[in-house]
Amino acid sequence: GSVYGSSNAPVHPGSGGGRYDNNGGHGGGLIRIEAQDVTMNGSLLARAATASGQYNGGGSGGGIFVMSGTFVGGASAVMNASGGPRGAGYTSLGSGAGGRIAVWYGTISPGDKASILNGESVPNQFTTNALDTYMGTLSVTGGVGFAVAEPGTALFLTVRRPAGGGVFMFR
Repeated sequence: GSVYGSSNAPVHPGSGGGRYDNNGGHGGGLIRIEAQDVTMNGSLLARAATASGQYNGGGSGGGIFVMSGTFVGGASAVMNASGGPRGAGYTSLGSGAGGRIAVWYGTISPGDKASILNGESVPNQFTTNALDTYMGTLSVTGGVGFAVAEPGTALFLTVRRPAGGGVFMFR
């Protein structure tokens, strides 16, 4: 399947896979955390389920959305919003696309938050797929089926404010 929703602000759970004889894989859930400080040493899982039965498709990965002033993750931290694999029958069945992971960190003004949530870029917005304070793993792989489904996205986002300065005039 194809990836959908906002990469910067995942607000949708994953969708269920198609079904014929039993149940398509359930889509991944939606996790949203808003806190001043987040320290992760465990798992946040919004991954989709494997399709049951012979002729069913995998669900799509869900969403993980964290907004925090500081964000730290140890080596054992895991964030997973992967898509689900197809059922056990025909090899031509589809699988679910990966989901979305977005971690906002630092001080982001309410106006900038609203703009980013509306899909707009703001001045000094910075995104990356790695953060030096997060040592854990991120997974947004597509499920295995007829072809491997599209991977999702995982990113860390902040708004960097320029350092204060002065105006110098020379004559």
